[in-house]
Amino acid sequence: MLAIRCILVVVDPKLPESLALKRAHLIASVSQSRLHLLVCDGKHDHSAHLESLRTQLEAEGHNVSVQQAWNDSPHQTIINVQQAEGCGLVIKQHVPDNPLKRALLTPDDWKLLRYCPCPVLMVKTDRPWRGGKILAAVDVGNSDEEHRTLHATIVNHGYEIAELADGSLHVLSAHPLPCFGSRSDLPVEGNDRSALPRSVQALPDRIRDHRRAPAHRGRARRCADPSRMSSTQRGGDHHRHGRADGFFRRTDG
Repeated sequence: MLAIRCILVVVDPKLPESLALKRAHLIASVSQSRLHLLVCDGKHDHSAHLESLRTQLEAEGHNVSVQQAWNDSPHQTIINVQQAEGCGLVIKQHVPDNPLKRALLTPDDWKLLRYCPCPVLMVKTDRPWRGGKILAAVDVGNSDEEHRTLHATIVNHGYEIAELADGSLHVLSAHPLPCFGSRSDLPVEGNDRSALPRSVQALPDRIRDHRRAPAHRGRARRCADPSRMSSTQRGGDHHRHGRADGFFRRTDG
């Protein structure tokens, strides 16, 4: 994350405040990344608003560029600009859709998370990160080279964010529970992970293998025991009801 040279910040002039811009300001203050502000609108002129934001950020020492564009849909506009500017991170404020629209149409934020080729930070709150907990979720059930590389990237980003926010890193892997046909199928208790799949048992070793040493000083908690997970961690609708920011990395499949 600290190597990201350009951050794409999606600005929505209709919102009273830009939570995405606040997060971008925090990250760019440490990484010295260039900020590229984007308004996705093909009908109205927002150049005055963009220039005002640029002037304010440049006065604070940031390197800023601005753009207004529209290409068929919000997520496609963002991806096109991200590719053209070479941005290594997209930051966007999440605005929930109304239930009827969500039931009939795929949300634009979901499409952006699915198709954007670089990491996406969805911002839901202005709650400070400092001293918080960073959750990195990996799927250790897939051990092919592509997934191992993806796992390493997720964990490395987690360490960097934890270091940036002076927080702690928690690494989680969720897996389906067996059918409760007999007592031996019940979830394991305490620290006994012998009944878990081998890929889950090996999670701590994989994290050590993928961690980029010795630069990272974050602290990791390896949680692969489903009996210790909350209902949200076991599969609750975090995207719909969660209050924390979401940091996502796309993979094909």
